[in-house]
Amino acid sequence: MAVRRLVYHYSNVVIVLLALSCSEERYIKSAVGPYIVVLKNVYNCEAYEQLAWSIKARISHFKPAHPFEPTRITGNVTGTVPLDDSLVSSFILDRRSNNQWKENALVINFPKGTGCSSIFVNGPYIASLLGDLYSPSPCKVQPGFHTFADMPVKIQHPNVPVFAYGEYRLHFLLSNIGKTHEPLLCYSGEVNLIPKP
Repeated sequence: MAVRRLVYHYSNVVIVLLALSCSEERYIKSAVGPYIVVLKNVYNCEAYEQLAWSIKARISHFKPAHPFEPTRITGNVTGTVPLDDSLVSSFILDRRSNNQWKENALVINFPKGTGCSSIFVNGPYIASLLGDLYSPSPCKVQPGFHTFADMPVKIQHPNVPVFAYGEYRLHFLLSNIGKTHEPLLCYSGEVNLIPKP
């Protein structure tokens, strides 16, 4: 009797393993993995009233039938002071959970003296929003006004190829070293991270 139960148990395990090996997908879907960024909104941080740099943008709608199609952005960026590597940059991520934002779920303060470079290395798509105001070497953003109309933007974070799926609010901040905590630039965005098909 015990042998029959053992054989029955192992035959069930073999059937499950065969079913998994015959499926077209080579991994079991989970809560973490390669992702597509679905940008829902971009705006100036609400915590600060007077910023040297501001953005106004309208984002295209995500099309699930074409998940790899780039996001289209229309709007403008305005700045009154130059931005360079003498600034301090930060990246703050809030996660949506239980119908509310869990603030500071992930906080990254980049090393001093890499303010401009760290933003563009980790979010290369931001350079396309600044157009000719941005020069890569040495990293510098000139003050000015730049408009973009129906511009295709491929939103990728090359240094973070795998992440937890879900709804997030992110903040990019650039501020002076040691002077004031008031940033010169603070952009917020709301995104959904969905599994890559």
